Amino acid sequence: MGRPSRASLVWAGGVAAIVALAGFILRGELIPVQDLNDGTMHWSMVRWAEGVLRQGRLPLDGWYPRLGLGFPQFHHYQSLPHIVTAIVSVIIGTGGTYPVMQWLLLCTLPLSAWLGARLFGLDRAAALWCAALILLPVSATNYGNELGSYLWRGFGMYPQLWGMWLMPICLALTWRAVDQGRRPVLAGAVLGLTALSHAIVGFLAALMVVVWIVLGRPLAARALRAVVVTIATLCVTAWFLVPLALDSNGATYGGFQRGTFWYDSYGARKVLGWLVTGGIFDRGRPPLLTSLVAVGLIVCVARCRRDRLARALVASFVVSLVLFCGTPTFGWFLRFLPGSHNLFFPRFLVGVHLSGVLLAGVGGAWLVRSLRDVLQQRLPSRIAVVGVVVAALVAGVLLVPPWRERDKYAAEGADLIRTQRQADLSVGGDVAQIADRVRQLGDGRVYSGSSSTAKWWPHVGFVPLNAALVNDDVDTFGHQLRVSSLSTAMEVQF
Repeated sequence: MGRPSRASLVWAGGVAAIVALAGFILRGELIPVQDLNDGTMHWSMVRWAEGVLRQGRLPLDGWYPRLGLGFPQFHHYQSLPHIVTAIVSVIIGTGGTYPVMQWLLLCTLPLSAWLGARLFGLDRAAALWCAALILLPVSATNYGNELGSYLWRGFGMYPQLWGMWLMPICLALTWRAVDQGRRPVLAGAVLGLTALSHAIVGFLAALMVVVWIVLGRPLAARALRAVVVTIATLCVTAWFLVPLALDSNGATYGGFQRGTFWYDSYGARKVLGWLVTGGIFDRGRPPLLTSLVAVGLIVCVARCRRDRLARALVASFVVSLVLFCGTPTFGWFLRFLPGSHNLFFPRFLVGVHLSGVLLAGVGGAWLVRSLRDVLQQRLPSRIAVVGVVVAALVAGVLLVPPWRERDKYAAEGADLIRTQRQADLSVGGDVAQIADRVRQLGDGRVYSGSSSTAKWWPHVGFVPLNAALVNDDVDTFGHQLRVSSLSTAMEVQF
């Protein structure tokens, strides 16, 4: 292999700069504090798996006692991220791996977006736009592929972060496999890892494999390639999916939230209203990302007749948007999807965000290229390079406001974390004594309020007492709707 060209080094430097900027902005997430929201459960699962590994056993099964009166959580839940994190913890000999892994995944999400865009076949300019935009979405729900889903001040959805790190690469590989017949086994393996990381993300990725079939000819060859991808996926996921299906009667999936937007989503009227007013990509700020998505969508629609990749990007966006609209509008159709009764349709916002970023990358590159061409036509040939420089500067100026807004959001979160750190060093010691006393009495299950009544119970900083005890590895009752235990309905109404 020859040395990389100067142009390749420049593009790689651009991606590295975005990753470094993300790491700097999110550095506050590395401050060691108690977790809250979903992060409480995920870190607890990592510690449980780490303890099992240190005993010389595999954490693929077993009784996880911390929540829901106990539950075989690793038997019924997307636990690959927790197991990998626990393995890393055992190897390096520290229990603080979880927040570091979360920070690393977030910082390198632009790298994943770059790789996915390039594997799809987008040029380097569009791929760099994707890398620069992937961390910028802000939605009305905060449940998409956005910082609010992952940061300490947000929802702490660790498995989703793993799934969405893999998703750009997964979609690109499956597209190449179905469209061009390139490495279908590898594509299926990555799809399997994506599904094992996060079920909703994996479901969307698998559904797109079916969609890829109908976007070109010949259909028979494309379908055969999709079958190879599917077989490879099943081989990778069988160790989890087969026991899950056989033992599904041992869990309860929802019930309490059925018939609400948590399952059904919001309907096309509200979703499309958010889309055109910036509520999906730019809530609370000027709709730059929304505008770039619109430009990219127009460009790709114009290219659809002659460009299969343009069809793929448009199809990915439309399919994700339909799923996010959910059953209020498309229930007549969505009920035919496998497992639709147990799908959380609002969570398909992640697909809208990812496909939207890919479209925005196309749109941003098209705008900059068009500006460059206009300038080069009007400038003397000896200074035509000025057109390139001006176009690049315009791109940078466009990106400054949304990055500053995300920097402010992360900085506010870091301030909250520092406040939490002070509470951990003071009140946190009292909770640790309670946890030690519980263990001295032979363990047992502690009720210290529920998620719905937490405001009337003591807190450690921002962390409610029921979550603080989970952080101290005490078996609890009341930290609701985190596991699919048969006691879920009773726990909610306790």
